[in-house]
Formats: sequence, C-alpha cells, structure tokens
Amino acid sequence: MFDNQGNKYAEKWTAEAVKENLKLIELEAGKEGVSYLGSALSQLRITRRAWSYWKKKFADHEAIMEHMELIEGKFEVKLFEAAMSSKMSAAVAIFGLKNNHHWSDKPVAEQAVAEKPARRPITVDLGTEVIVLP
Repeated sequence: MFDNQGNKYAEKWTAEAVKENLKLIELEAGKEGVSYLGSALSQLRITRRAWSYWKKKFADHEAIMEHMELIEGKFEVKLFEAAMSSKMSAAVAIFGLKNNHHWSDKPVAEQAVAEKPARRPITVDLGTEVIVLP
C-alpha cells in the first residue's frame, strides 16, 4: 500500500481504515449462519492476526475499542442463544464462551463448604492466667 507521497511502507491499518472494516464486520456479524468472529473475518478476508493487532494498536482509542467489544458481544450472545435453543451443541457453545469470551465455571457451593479453613488455637491472656482454646 502506498501513501500520497509514494511511500510503499505506508501504514495499512489507520484508525479510519479500521473503523470502516469494523462497520463491515458488524454487518457480517448480523447475518444468519455467521456464528463466530472468525467466520465474519474470513468472509471479509481479514485475518485473526489483524484483529489482534487492532486491539493492541488501538487499545487507547475509545471508539474503536468500544466497536470491537460490541462486535465480540454480538458473537457471545449468538453462542449463548444457539446453545439455549439447541441449534448448537452445549459443549461447543461452552468451549467458545470460555475460550473466546472469558466465561468460567463458578466454584460449586458444596465444595466451598467441604473445604473449611484449618482452625488455629486461640490464646486468651486473662492477666492472671492464659487459656488456649483449640
């Protein structure tokens, strides 16, 4: 890609270029059958590496980061809703939600109860005598 001065090393991913691509990706995300970000990027011939690069390069650009989070959120909802409606295997949805959207298992309450913290003896100094409670 060349800039206006003929520089063949011109910056490819300017904020304007990324914003335009994000609009296209969001349109692709709204289509039926496009269930994860990789599908949308592939359709538009954009690599996952480019997406990762944008996230790093524009980490301080509020509008770009917000748009990227909006797009990722659309795919998160698609995964969850597909599993809820049995259009997708729950295992596949769980894998996608954990690995792409930072979902995690919460500790089971029973495990928390079973793993009581170890008790330590308490020493009480009454002035005239010292009592140790187990």
